[in-house]
Amino acid sequence: PLSPDNVTLSSAEEQNSLEARWSVPGGHRDFYLVTLQEGQDSAPTRNISVGGDNDHVTFHGLSPGQQYSVQVVAVAGPYRASAQSSAAWTEPRAPSAVSLSSQGSPHSLLASWEEASGEGYLLVLSLAEHPVKNSSLPRGVTSFTYEGLHPGTLYTFEVSTVAGPYTSSPQCISNWTYPLSPEQLTLSNGGHSTSLQASWRAASSGSTGYTGTLWETKSQEQVRNVTVGSDWTNVTFENLVPGRQYTLEMAAVAGPYRSPVISATDWTYPLAPSGVTLTNTRRPMGLSAFWDKAAGDVDQFHLQLYSKSHAAQRNTSVGPNTHNFTFLGLSPGTQYFLKVTVLAGPYRSSSHFATEWTYPLSLANVSVQPGREPQELHVSWVESGGGRDHLVQLSVAESLSIIRNVSVPRGVTQLDLQGLVPGSRYRVEIISQAGPHRISSQTAIGYTVPLPPRSLSASPVSTARALAVHWEAAPGHRDGYLLSVLQEGSSAHPRNLEAGKDSTNVTVAQLEAGTCYLVRIWAVAGPYRSLPENITGCTVPAAPTNLSLTNPGSSSELYTSWNKPPGRRDHYYVTLYSLSTQSRTQVQTLSPDALNTTWTQLEAGSKFAVQVTAVKGSLEASSINVTQWTYPLAPVNLTLSSPSGSALVVTWAVLGRGAEGFVVDAHDTASGTPVGHTLLGGHARSHILRSLSPGTRYSVAVRATAGPFHASTPNLTHCTRECDALLA
Repeated sequence: PLSPDNVTLSSAEEQNSLEARWSVPGGHRDFYLVTLQEGQDSAPTRNISVGGDNDHVTFHGLSPGQQYSVQVVAVAGPYRASAQSSAAWTEPRAPSAVSLSSQGSPHSLLASWEEASGEGYLLVLSLAEHPVKNSSLPRGVTSFTYEGLHPGTLYTFEVSTVAGPYTSSPQCISNWTYPLSPEQLTLSNGGHSTSLQASWRAASSGSTGYTGTLWETKSQEQVRNVTVGSDWTNVTFENLVPGRQYTLEMAAVAGPYRSPVISATDWTYPLAPSGVTLTNTRRPMGLSAFWDKAAGDVDQFHLQLYSKSHAAQRNTSVGPNTHNFTFLGLSPGTQYFLKVTVLAGPYRSSSHFATEWTYPLSLANVSVQPGREPQELHVSWVESGGGRDHLVQLSVAESLSIIRNVSVPRGVTQLDLQGLVPGSRYRVEIISQAGPHRISSQTAIGYTVPLPPRSLSASPVSTARALAVHWEAAPGHRDGYLLSVLQEGSSAHPRNLEAGKDSTNVTVAQLEAGTCYLVRIWAVAGPYRSLPENITGCTVPAAPTNLSLTNPGSSSELYTSWNKPPGRRDHYYVTLYSLSTQSRTQVQTLSPDALNTTWTQLEAGSKFAVQVTAVKGSLEASSINVTQWTYPLAPVNLTLSSPSGSALVVTWAVLGRGAEGFVVDAHDTASGTPVGHTLLGGHARSHILRSLSPGTRYSVAVRATAGPFHASTPNLTHCTRECDALLA
């Protein structure tokens, strides 16, 4: 027969079943012999005969997770023809008896299971539903150790059986790694007497929480149990006994596991003693201390007695049942401080200071001097022995009423009293204090320095040789004022003047004109002066006298001179004004010793005024004005013409700006009789002589005038018209 074609073996619908199929070949056969083979060695496990027309057969009840193959043999009489299929698998079952064990390790878990049929196993380790590690193991391996895990962490382990293309449903189990112990556990009282705070640093990996037990260290009596979550890093134990030692044992918890226990110990803070007093025993050298024990445990009491004025101190310790102690051999007039300290373990708790004084002595050599500022007094004294406080009492000398009480600590021998009234008289008395004990010093008198006057000014008094000095009174008091007046640049002694305490001005007379003076003023109170106020004032200079302005016979020059005035000045201003043009023509600055000056290049025939001013700083004194004319220039280009028998036309020209006026004189040439004398203004440049005789020769001259000065043209002759006709 022909062998079957396309032999296959595949999964059937029923569990643990396989279906063999083939293609029927051509020809005939008696039947098919179908053999199911198991495993890689193809050991026959089932034989089935089917008719020669069949093309499949199903095998039921096979082993799960097992590899099978099938051989189909066509049988015809004694002859056979066979065909072999490829391998196929039944679906595997999940492993059983799965376990996940921590074995006390914080970093590993051991997974194990019972063998199941199949090719191997697929392992998945997950943390919070996120796979951490996937592994594949061959058949025959039934355990696996996971290393490098996080301590105190819940892991989930899944294992599946793999057979050919099939994977069983997984078997799941969860377990915890062992937690690590909390780190850096501390137990601290934080300064509290009835509570302790435990704190720790969480282990590097997780845990579900922490558990702790608090014990009394000495009695080993259990005090408190506490369990907290994993996000806690501290816990406080309340209502404990002050001054007692406690031990805390702490472990981390993860699932059912606990880390190794760690411990820390500390004391609650002891309570300070109460009712501490220090009492003067009425003996100059003794003080007695008393105190009450507070609640809680105490190892001993430590007493510390000291004074801020002495470097040495007294220290002593007494048992927990002692509540008083007396110190002898102390210094007189000294304040002592007592502190009682409770000791419990390494901790101390101290009471408030109690204080008491031994009896004082008195002060000597009290001195009162002005301070650095006008509002201050500097008080100093000499200690008489023994440290103590002092009360400095200040009063106005006239009233004796106390206006200031200042407490000064022991050891201080001076004091600056501030905020006082400048220029006032005060009385100072110092009370020595030692607790409730007091004794007075001798009384001392002192002055504050007065404030200097304000807004000082020194102004010249019109033209008098004097300065008016003004000022404003400063706040405070004074007995009067002292003034000093010194001439500028002088080495002579200054003039001194006094003014009453209510004065605000004084006039300093008999000074030199045009001179500057340094004026200084002090406010005076008792033997003390204020700081000086200084100002420089100048007297008005004297005006020049006997001023003259003369014409030396020139049309362009004038000469000025004056007499030297008394006193001083910085210089002269000499100003020349043109009255003809109403303008300032020239200004000269001359030395203080100058007595004259010459003006040149002036306008001919013009009137000028001059003034001389003596100048000292911003002060001036001017002379009277004097006036003078420059000589005029004679007219030029004189011409005569006769427009008619009875008239002559006279014309001329001028040089420069001209003159103040013009005079036209006409004479009959033959008889010398004047026929015209006409005064004209400075702007005239022609004139008509009328009512003349026809045919007559006349002589004409034109004069330029300027003040008292004049300049004339030469005489020019001309005939009236009829005369010209007869001559012709």
